[in-house]
Amino acid sequence: MSESQELKRVLGMGSIFAVSVGLVCASSTLVSNFNGFGIAGPAFIISLIIAFGLNLLVVLSFSELATMFPQAGGIYQYTKEAFTRGKAILSTGVGTTYWGMMGFVFAAEIGAGAWALQHATGVGSLVSWILFITITCCVINLLGIQLAAWVEMLLVIFMIIVRVGFGLIAAGGATQAGKFDWGLIANFAPFGWGAVFLAIPLAFWLFVGLEFAVPLVEETIDPERNLPWGMILGILAILFINVAMGLGVVGVLDPVKDNALLVGNSPQIDVGMALLGKFGLLLMGIASFTASMGSVNVAFASIPRIAYAMAREGLWPKIFAYVHPKYKTPWAAIFLTFILFTIGPMLWNDVVYLINASAFIWLLIYLWSNFLVVKFKIDRPNQPRPFNNHILVPVFGVLLIAAVEYFTFKGAWDVIGIGIAFMCLCFIYAAIWTSFNNQKIDNIEAKATQTSE
Repeated sequence: MSESQELKRVLGMGSIFAVSVGLVCASSTLVSNFNGFGIAGPAFIISLIIAFGLNLLVVLSFSELATMFPQAGGIYQYTKEAFTRGKAILSTGVGTTYWGMMGFVFAAEIGAGAWALQHATGVGSLVSWILFITITCCVINLLGIQLAAWVEMLLVIFMIIVRVGFGLIAAGGATQAGKFDWGLIANFAPFGWGAVFLAIPLAFWLFVGLEFAVPLVEETIDPERNLPWGMILGILAILFINVAMGLGVVGVLDPVKDNALLVGNSPQIDVGMALLGKFGLLLMGIASFTASMGSVNVAFASIPRIAYAMAREGLWPKIFAYVHPKYKTPWAAIFLTFILFTIGPMLWNDVVYLINASAFIWLLIYLWSNFLVVKFKIDRPNQPRPFNNHILVPVFGVLLIAAVEYFTFKGAWDVIGIGIAFMCLCFIYAAIWTSFNNQKIDNIEAKATQTSE
């Protein structure tokens, strides 16, 4: 690889922590958090713990994979390394599915942030706020990963203060809706225990995306240490933030009597108004906007690296491997991702439905990543592993993710159909593109064979 195509190592553990928290603490997680407590009541904490455990296993597995193969391709890279035959189609299909899935994810995220701020301020149109979010984050990332990391750190600090502070204000009784009532918390499962399982996709959404730090491995200083521990600290912080805010709110607003405030596409706006009046409405609008900015900023940092990694090996058009000589960022891949992120929220605006559709595909990707860890432990037991898990970690991850996928989406044929159809399209592209790049595929397979030896 020429020097002009190389990325630059500038990110420390603090940056990885900010990337992990900033992506996950998105505007759509305000929606899923309040919807979760509205669906299951305080028992949503059980859903949160299940989702936390599942995503912790994912973080551990991705940490092992990323430190074994410290390259920017993420799940594409690990799939390519794991197989001998058909690796080009399989790895390109998986990588393209992951990249393209973000059209669903950020249709929900950008739409939620734009809608919240438009309704909180009464200024501008939905389209204008969508464009403002995507253009701003795109430009920040074009100007360098270090700038994007600094911006992310500021946004994360603000988000943590607002979310935890909002929960503490509610718990302290300083609201216009009344004082904190432990009796509401004691009525732990007002909608039955079945609601806990129904709320798992929403709880899962509160943690999903921690692995967005992984494609930044080529830009991380001491990745064997900073990447795993940055993500682990991130997932612990996310659990604390969601529990603190959620319990504070449902200790004041009854999940049964005030259910209409907690569910829907933008409950954070209604909750903010109910608890703190116009100030709460504006605060939650700003919180939603900054959360969207944080998550979209991280996405512009992470997702283009996957396209870049595939393009530099001939499995995507070569133009997307272009790295700006001054800013050391993959400009063409960032511009392409900008198009994906801008079109998505203009076409779809049902936030909760998009969350469910994205969660279905994302769980399959997580299932695959844990399977790859097991495969590498069997096929390459002697390969150095800077971050090494016991084999039971990925095995349990496979079993738990499969169980959650089955029980959560059982009978949801529309969501399953959309997810499978989308993945099929990505693999059809992979088959067509790789069939016209046989020489490049031979080079990739020869390189991977040398690596495994």
